[in-house]
Amino acid sequence: MTAVNAGATTVYVSRITGYYQSGFDGGEFNITPVLGNTTGYASSVIVNGGNGNGIETFCVETSVGIAGSGTYNASLSQIDSNGNALTEGAAWLYMEFAEGILSDYDYSTSVANGSFANRAAAAVDLQEALWELQGQSYDASLASFYINIVTMAIGAGNLYLANNGFYNVAIVNMYENDGTPVQNMLALVPDGGSTAMMLGLGLGVMGLMFRRKGSKV
Repeated sequence: MTAVNAGATTVYVSRITGYYQSGFDGGEFNITPVLGNTTGYASSVIVNGGNGNGIETFCVETSVGIAGSGTYNASLSQIDSNGNALTEGAAWLYMEFAEGILSDYDYSTSVANGSFANRAAAAVDLQEALWELQGQSYDASLASFYINIVTMAIGAGNLYLANNGFYNVAIVNMYENDGTPVQNMLALVPDGGSTAMMLGLGLGVMGLMFRRKGSKV
């Protein structure tokens, strides 16, 4: 029971300089408007992006680029534009991040907190871990911190299983107007998908009534 692509919408993607990123590849992106589970995000990940308040998120591909800030067509799915399924490991990490409770993530934007020098440094390590869990190229020296966190939480045998809605996270498939794919990112989706369907962003009817509810371990 694999979630199908949802109805398309339009999103604006930007990068917020300073506390949220380190270099071009390392760190958070901002998507406006808030997608999916509009009530599920912690205040620390709802940030004033270039088009108003939006969610902070991360990439899931390394082979597909995105040309800086811009407006793109988008839909929610459990599969990226290259046909790779969202894994349980990546979904769990993003869910914890988005809810503001990811272990040792430095949500502060002013002082060092936890295991990282600042939020940008934590973001780099989380991005590398997400790429590793999605089968992309990654820096093992940076990915290991959050790979260890998620392994302890859900077990090594579950890291690379297809999420298929187990955790309430989806891939944001984004495209240019001509249909050319751009970098895919992540978003929370509501329990069961009912709210998302009313917004035109549902994950599809098939399997929603029988899917395991996402939960923390």
